[in-house]
Amino acid sequence: MMLTVELGTIATAVVAAVVAVVTWRQYLVDRANLKLALFEKRLAVFVATRLFLTQILRAGRTSMPEVFDYRAGIGEAEFLFEQDLVDYLREIDRRALSLWANDETLKPMPVGEDRSALVETRMADLEWLSGEIPKLKGRFHPYLGFKEWT
Repeated sequence: MMLTVELGTIATAVVAAVVAVVTWRQYLVDRANLKLALFEKRLAVFVATRLFLTQILRAGRTSMPEVFDYRAGIGEAEFLFEQDLVDYLREIDRRALSLWANDETLKPMPVGEDRSALVETRMADLEWLSGEIPKLKGRFHPYLGFKEWT
């Protein structure tokens, strides 16, 4: 009888240990799946941002359809990134919209001081936007780097 109780206790302990190991492994798998899902969504925001900035650099201007595509591409950013990156994405949007608005304003504007000032503002926005392309990977790296997954 005593041997049966001891074997039952040992069997219970073994089963509990196996359940604990399986639970721990399942936790690790679930955590990795969450990171993968976040990675895919964050990568989509990175790709949308890079595409938008590349379009601006290539054409030297932007259009409202491109701005709207960018906004759709970064729409979930507030749920995926810290506030500093969300603010950065908004700054890209703000400057691109300023670039577009200045282009539209310049079309009928006659040559003069007002036009020259607007051209300077436009060029500053274009310069800033084009300068961000090489910085993108660094900005997104904390959220997309695999080293942080371990």
